[in-house]
Amino acid sequence: MVSDPALHKSPEHLLEAAYTALGRNDPLRAEALCETVFECHPRMPEALHCSGLVQHRLDRHDRSRRLLEQARRLEPGNPRFLLNQARVLSEQQRAHEAWNLYRRAAALLPNSAEAHYGLAISAAQLGDFESLRREAAHSLQLDPRCYTAWYQLTLCPGSDDEELADRMHEALARVGDDPAAWLLHMAHGRILDRAGHHDAAFAAFRAAQRQRARVFSLDYARERQYYAAVRRCLGADFVRRRIEAGTEDFSPIFIVGMPRSGTSLVEAVIGAHPDVMAGGEMRFAHNWMQRNMHSQTAELAPARLARANDAELARLAREWRAFVDEAGGSHLRVTDKFPFNFFLLGVIAVLFPRAQIVHVRRDPRDTCVSCYTTAFAGGLPADLSELGAYYIEYEALMTHWRRMLGTDRIIEVEYERLVRTPEPAARKLLAALNLDWHPECLSFHESTRPVTTASLYQVRQPIYHDAIGTWRRFQAHLLPLLTALHGEGPQ
Repeated sequence: MVSDPALHKSPEHLLEAAYTALGRNDPLRAEALCETVFECHPRMPEALHCSGLVQHRLDRHDRSRRLLEQARRLEPGNPRFLLNQARVLSEQQRAHEAWNLYRRAAALLPNSAEAHYGLAISAAQLGDFESLRREAAHSLQLDPRCYTAWYQLTLCPGSDDEELADRMHEALARVGDDPAAWLLHMAHGRILDRAGHHDAAFAAFRAAQRQRARVFSLDYARERQYYAAVRRCLGADFVRRRIEAGTEDFSPIFIVGMPRSGTSLVEAVIGAHPDVMAGGEMRFAHNWMQRNMHSQTAELAPARLARANDAELARLAREWRAFVDEAGGSHLRVTDKFPFNFFLLGVIAVLFPRAQIVHVRRDPRDTCVSCYTTAFAGGLPADLSELGAYYIEYEALMTHWRRMLGTDRIIEVEYERLVRTPEPAARKLLAALNLDWHPECLSFHESTRPVTTASLYQVRQPIYHDAIGTWRRFQAHLLPLLTALHGEGPQ
């Protein structure tokens, strides 16, 4: 129960406050407000719907789905309920269910760009590129400012680049200085790059990154503080801890590395094994710490984690395992390929002694250029020099974990070797994971499982090595990056 003046307000005011708390990334307060409403109105549709969104934010996926379904059944003609439930299902990698709900929403709201773009994303996750092209184009007809649709069309195999380029030129002439149009500039860069206009493409990528920095208020100095705090606080004393949490028999597979290093490809290979469920990018631990350890401040998050008592760490371990078990269903093993779990390898080793860690490495120049030319909402720096320095910090942290955990605890995979000699590299990887060889592991592109990461288009194709050495196309523009990668970037 919420013990504040909110108690004396109407249920409508309480729910308004709950939505506000959710918008401020405070799902725990939003949950308490919803519970207050339920005391007197246990079947109020709006309360059920709001609570479902809150439970999703709290990573309680099964409960969130039940609440959202209850709300929608009570108000089947509410398009907002349909759209939000579909979005949640999409984020939970339940693309078939999301597609069906987006279709209902589009039938109720035929002029909703949001509904048609939702159909496009669900189609992309399912590998239905014809439907993706149709629905993304429809969403742009309804709203030319649906910039994410432009970007998805440039990623989709089979799109007509010449037609897209003509339409983009018209759209770019209208956007002016709208920072939200950074995705349109990113899409334009991809079209120019494929046409062989690499200098013009890089200019478009640079424009996109400058606007992206304005939209997301990126703070490289804060990231450096976080790296330093992890190395300082989560050292030898922490990794020697032993927690009794009932997770000694739990053996998930964590796939880590820089974004765009090949983690999705590695998960696709492992996830095609019949005993493995590919879990995608699970952000559970990062979300949990932000909620429970007041970790919004970069320097405080690792320090607070290091000071956590055994009971707190055991609770994290149990709740993390429950989340992964729900995703894995009946499979013996589950992968989690959230790349930024490389910040938490010491925590993973303490909480899950039998977990296996796969670290994917790729040429740092290709990795960073791919990051720069891919639409990531936040996190990674938008400046080339800072991006190179970020990579150096990441490498230093991985060196720290090898020293703390031992090199035998981390399975190293080289992206270039995997794509050049797929079968020997895949066999070696599966053997290290104590998995038998299955030829299906090299036919992952035939899988029908939903994919939600930035590489969802690439993993629908057989292994290819065209992405090796792509940095050379933009070499004339990369001096700040190359300088930083040699340790001479911003301090």
